[in-house]
Amino acid sequence: MQIETLKQAGAIYLEQIQEGFDQCDWVEFTLDAGEAVDKLSAEWEACGKENAWADFYYFTLPDEAKEKIRESLTEEENRYLKELEAEEDGIIFPLEERLLRLLAKLNETEMLFSTFTFLIRQAPGGEITGKTMWCSGKRNEKAAMRVNRKNR
Repeated sequence: MQIETLKQAGAIYLEQIQEGFDQCDWVEFTLDAGEAVDKLSAEWEACGKENAWADFYYFTLPDEAKEKIRESLTEEENRYLKELEAEEDGIIFPLEERLLRLLAKLNETEMLFSTFTFLIRQAPGGEITGKTMWCSGKRNEKAAMRVNRKNR
């Protein structure tokens, strides 16, 4: 998915991540991969499966960086990467369980950081009543998540 499509859906998108951090109210916490999967899954379930996306920059990385990531993954995870590559149309992907688990692992190992975007709707397909963005990254030498919630 292209970034413009995500913006048209009404999701939060930050052109400059640090600028976005500076302009928004954030809650920050440190999670291991399992805790991240649990918290993100709860948010995903609450907003509806069709209202969640993640950015995944793997396909834009230099070959050397991709190889380093592939070496850290299981055979199953590498097969999944090949599946994703076949679908790749930009850096934004609809969230799915395998992608969520892969991104949580890559965040925890500090191999690659991602952003998760959720839309909260009054009813399925209805008006957007809130937006959430979860950014993974490094803070105080640990992988961390920053969460921003915006109400319309």
